[in-house]
Amino acid sequence: MACGKPVIASFNSGHKDILNDDNSLRLTGMKECRIFENNRLVADWSEPDIDEIIEKIEFAYHNREKLKEIGSNAAEQMKKYTWTATADKLIKTVYSKETAILKEG
Repeated sequence: MACGKPVIASFNSGHKDILNDDNSLRLTGMKECRIFENNRLVADWSEPDIDEIIEKIEFAYHNREKLKEIGSNAAEQMKKYTWTATADKLIKTVYSKETAILKEG
């Protein structure tokens, strides 16, 4: 995305912080996928729907000019996700949660 390339990506977990309709082809039809071993949950994630993946690929194939716009938007929006900005945000988040916990306790 930072290189201006359009992406098809699952819209779950940390991707929700970055993906939007202007900068990507989002996969939103996620299905719960759980794996159990000896009646114990060992894996839990969201799996993209194959029909939606095919739909996004077909859209990309038939809308190449739109893909250029999506890629350009992605590159512009990714500029705010520098290592410094991300680390600062993480430190502020951890510090504010730590402060809240100390106030409660």
